[in-house]
Amino acid sequence: MTYYFQEHQWEPYVYNRLNQLIDQFKTSESSNFKTKPYVVFDFDNTSIIGDVEDNLMIYMLDHLLYKMTPEEFEQIIITDIFDMDTNLDEALEHTTPRKLAIDIIQSYTWLWEHYINKDKGERLSLEAIKETGQYKAFQAKLRYYYVNVNGKFTRQAGKPWLTYWFKGYTPEELAILTKDMLKEATNKKAEKHIYSTPKEFLGKAGQISSEFQSGLIYPEELIALYEAFQANGIVTYVVSASPVDVVRTAASEYQFKVPKEQVIGMNYDLDAEGKIKAYMTAGAPITKKTVRQRR
Repeated sequence: MTYYFQEHQWEPYVYNRLNQLIDQFKTSESSNFKTKPYVVFDFDNTSIIGDVEDNLMIYMLDHLLYKMTPEEFEQIIITDIFDMDTNLDEALEHTTPRKLAIDIIQSYTWLWEHYINKDKGERLSLEAIKETGQYKAFQAKLRYYYVNVNGKFTRQAGKPWLTYWFKGYTPEELAILTKDMLKEATNKKAEKHIYSTPKEFLGKAGQISSEFQSGLIYPEELIALYEAFQANGIVTYVVSASPVDVVRTAASEYQFKVPKEQVIGMNYDLDAEGKIKAYMTAGAPITKKTVRQRR
């Protein structure tokens, strides 16, 4: 039997079947692209261990890399498209998106004035900012909002989306930001981080705790598999629920080398200056399945 990639930690039966698949469907480089066999991969927590959008959210939070004024931020996280007064956690009576958003904007306004707004004169250092109660409250509630809103609500084509906090970046800038995130995230050890609201900053939503699992990993087994498919004329596609320019960077320019036009993700609108808006593109596919429990 011909083997097209190293076994590494593949289960033997699966490893053999994948090699048989490549052997059966391999084509020459000169074959017609439209008639070539193809494979389709999911990306986050499938091709890699971890989620690139999730890690980007944390990277921006860790470094306060936002380009929005407090007013712009508020317009994103409070919208009449969704029920902002529903509890995100039935066990916590104050965890509505609206109450969380009020607390988040209050903290963000302070962070904007003391660090994020580069038009200001003297600012605190990032290290000093991250020791403040305002930052810790922002960290805990923004992370909680992100996780639970993404779990509660469904993105809709042509509608605003509440967690696209890279608004104001161009697609090119977002790709650079993603590269910087990947360098950091892939070198972090896997560990759980707990974020909690300081007692003096309870706000409308009260005491909130949230968490994040660090450690973004590109398994050598999947890198080898992607390479084997592409080296043997099997067209490789990635379909992801992450933002399109984020997942294209993660799948095209980092390890897997999938051509960008073969990476499909969530599409967003651009403004007249070519900067990203927190709106899903009308008519574009929503590349995330909503899992419904059977009754």
